[in-house]
This record gives sequence, C-alpha cells and structure tokens, in this order.
Amino acid sequence: MDIIELSKENVQPLKRGRNAAALAAAVDQGRESKSQAKLEDHRGRLRQEIADYRGEDPLELWCRFISWLEQNYPSGVSGLRDVLEEATQGLQSHPRYEAYKHDQRYLTLWIKYADLFKEPDDIFKFLKENNIGQEFHLFYVAYAVVSETRHNFQRAAELYELGLNRNVHGLNKLRIKQAEFQGRMGARVKRQQEEEELGMKREEPPARTFGNENSRSATTAGQQMLASRRGGREGGEGGSRMSRYANAMKGSKSSRSSDAPKTSNTAPKSLEVFSDSPTTMASAKAQDSGVQWSNLGKHDQVRKENTQQASQWAGVKL
Repeated sequence: MDIIELSKENVQPLKRGRNAAALAAAVDQGRESKSQAKLEDHRGRLRQEIADYRGEDPLELWCRFISWLEQNYPSGVSGLRDVLEEATQGLQSHPRYEAYKHDQRYLTLWIKYADLFKEPDDIFKFLKENNIGQEFHLFYVAYAVVSETRHNFQRAAELYELGLNRNVHGLNKLRIKQAEFQGRMGARVKRQQEEEELGMKREEPPARTFGNENSRSATTAGQQMLASRRGGREGGEGGSRMSRYANAMKGSKSSRSSDAPKTSNTAPKSLEVFSDSPTTMASAKAQDSGVQWSNLGKHDQVRKENTQQASQWAGVKL
C-alpha cells in the first residue's frame, strides 16, 4: 500500500474502483523499463488473440482486454479511447451484432467510451437511435447524469421516468438513482430560493426616518400648504396666461390630429397558409424513416477540422 500512496497522483480513478494488488504491481512495473516492455508485450499478445479469434463471442475478449488495460495502466496512457472505439464500432459488422444490441456488456463498453468525451450527447443519441441497451437501467442513468452535468435537468428527469415506464432491467437501481437526483434538485431549488431572498434583501434601500410620526405628518402638511400658496400666487393673470397657453396647445394638437391622413382600421388581408397534403406528408415520413444512423464515425474523422496537418513554413508570408 505504501507504493500506491507514493504514486496516487499518477493514478486515474475508475468509477468501478481498482484492484489494489493489480494497482500496486502496475505502479511498480511503471518504474522499470524492463517491466514496461513486458507489459507492452503482454498487451500485444492480447490484441493478437482478438485478431485471431474465430469464435462466437468476440465481445468477451474485448471486455477482458479493456478491463486489463484499465487495471494495468493506472495513469490512463493506454490509448483506451481508441481501443473502445475499435471494439464498439468494430462489432457492428459481426454476425451477432443484433444480439449484442441487447447485451449489457456491449452497452457498458459504449458507456465507457462516452465517459472519455466532454460532450457525449451524440453517442447517447446514437445508442437510442439504434436501440442499443435500451432495456438496461445503465443507459438511462448514464444519459441522465450527462444531462444533469450540462444543466439539462428536464431531460434528466424525463430519462429517469422513461426508464421506469419501460420497466428496464435493474429497476431498483434506477429508482435509487432517481431519488438521489430528486434530492439534488430539491436542494438546488432551496438554495436558489435562499439566494434570491438574500439578493432581494440586499437590493432593498435602507429606511430613512427623520423624526417621529408627528414630524413626518407636519412635513406633509407643510408641503401641502406650500403647494397651495404657489397655486394662489400663480392664479390671476399668470394663471390665466398659463391656462390660455395650455388651451392653445390642446387646440393645435387637435388640429394636427384632424389634418392627419386617416388610416383604415379594416383588417388586413389574411395570410395564405400552405400545408402539405396527407399523401405528401406520408411520403416524407417514409423517406425519413428509410434513413438510419447506422455509423457513428471515428472520433478523428468526425473532428478532423480541429486537427492541423504539419506543413512547411519556409517561404510562407504572414
């Protein structure tokens, strides 16, 4: 255990945990070049075993190989993403592919593959489109966790409900995960309410009180008296002058409004809405249903626009 403690910062955590004995041996082997060469040799033999396999269940070999990689490369430098990509997409051409769609081992490989991406939404959409692992709770939990991480809480809640309505395998585990999700959402709503109340208290201006109620009422009465006196002084000739000015302004406004061109209040001509006929819509649906998303595509090929090829800089003008 001491050797693990000294090298734990170089160990990549796994959701399923690690075998302590295998981890200690892997860390110890990583210190010696001979042990590393031995490890790579064993990895090559496992890959060759998969390539030479002609049995009925190649998925089992892939699962064992990937598990071995996870345990023997604790720092995560094993090219695991490429291996998972080769396993998940390579098995699509196997005769047992339709059976593997309903095999939890195959779904587990896809979930491990999705865990290596920051934005794995397309992977889960591909699984849903091709009906891969839809009868297992693992799909709904994993997709809901991804949705919750991206703050798409409504979709996460819908995924839990969808799995429960489909009565998937591992129903009790799904209920437990849903209860944990609902607890987090309740705590989130409560925290938001507390923050909003705190923000409202901060925005309220401080109460300014000068004197007691009698002084405030006296101030109000004084303001009213001052206003009445000003009104009295502005009466007479000055007041009449202001009233005549106001009446003149009203007259000018009315004359301008009367001289303005009158607009018609009749309703405009209604827009013509074009809709497809039932036969056209049916044919469009048939065409859409005929297109199947059967290939996810390699990661490097899909994102090749983000990869810059090496080129010669000699003679290049900026």
